[in-house]
Amino acid sequence: MKQLMMLVVCALALTACGNKLTNETLMKIKQGMYEAEVKKILGRPATAETGETLGVNRAVYCYTKGKARVQIFFVNHQVAGKSSNLEQINAP
Repeated sequence: MKQLMMLVVCALALTACGNKLTNETLMKIKQGMYEAEVKKILGRPATAETGETLGVNRAVYCYTKGKARVQIFFVNHQVAGKSSNLEQINAP
């Protein structure tokens, strides 16, 4: 449910200033990278949801640019996963 809510927030968010959403930059984001490293590559997220459950920190950064949407999932401040629609947008 929280992921669905985050997707809705991302869909409604305005384009974040300075973010760099391309397939090439997204490929630079690797499992285990820290939040600061991701921000250096992609810029500031349009939205960020953070929380803690049983001592585990979690965050979801959402980046938007036009129709492009990227989500980066963090656990204890490190990348645990990512999702995007960049391939669908750039498909011929």
